[in-house]
Amino acid sequence: ECDSFMLKEKLINSETLNNALTQQLTESENQISILKLKLLQTEGQLVASESEIGILKQKLSQTESQVVASESETSGLTGLLSEKDSTFSLLQEKFSQSESESSFLKV
Repeated sequence: ECDSFMLKEKLINSETLNNALTQQLTESENQISILKLKLLQTEGQLVASESEIGILKQKLSQTESQVVASESETSGLTGLLSEKDSTFSLLQEKFSQSESESSFLKV
């Protein structure tokens, strides 16, 4: 009878331990599921970030092209301004000669 009682007690203890381990296993499986969801979210954010980086690289490339075009246009305008300055200098010189000739003729 004493052996039977001890065996029943061991059985109850084993079942209690089994239930506790089963509960821990369930909790661990739930944590794994949560971590999998977080991993999926992180992967989604990574894909979105990579896409955004691609868009930003494209915008940077467009901006660089615009800078090159602006520099080219500025260079052209600088050349045109230089031509206008030369023309203006020639006109001033001719005007000065004209004034000199005019004052010479007045005398």
